[in-house]
Amino acid sequence: MVRNLAAFSVALAVTLGALPVSAQRVGSLAQWKKRVLDPATIDLKVFPESQLNLKFTTDRIRLDEGKAKMAVYLIEVDKMPAASDFYAKQLGEAAEVSGIGTLAELRVVRARADDAKHGGLTVRVEHASWATGKGQVWLIYDPPEEQKTQ
Repeated sequence: MVRNLAAFSVALAVTLGALPVSAQRVGSLAQWKKRVLDPATIDLKVFPESQLNLKFTTDRIRLDEGKAKMAVYLIEVDKMPAASDFYAKQLGEAAEVSGIGTLAELRVVRARADDAKHGGLTVRVEHASWATGKGQVWLIYDPPEEQKTQ
């Protein structure tokens, strides 16, 4: 029986080792941290009642195959409308709202492409994917090429 268990363990290890690693992303923690958005670099104020969650931010970056900078801030669920209004006012754009009254409530504010400071910024205010009972503000900054070189 022990011999069978040992043979099974070796076979399982070989099989698992041969599986593709597509679920893993290329890069290191140091590379992912370089993609964490510091809102001050684009003259963006952060919703006052939010807290940066570096773990959720690096998880989002790790799962993203693009080059956008990101930051995830946690907020209380009842602050979601206030947070989206805060960013809408700052960016001079209205929030797109969907799913009101459902768990999938989503508020998105997009900066105008020609906005010299914020062009390429999307702000998603939604229920937190990985924190039960919390909301999140997900900042995604992917400016146009000509803006990146300025």
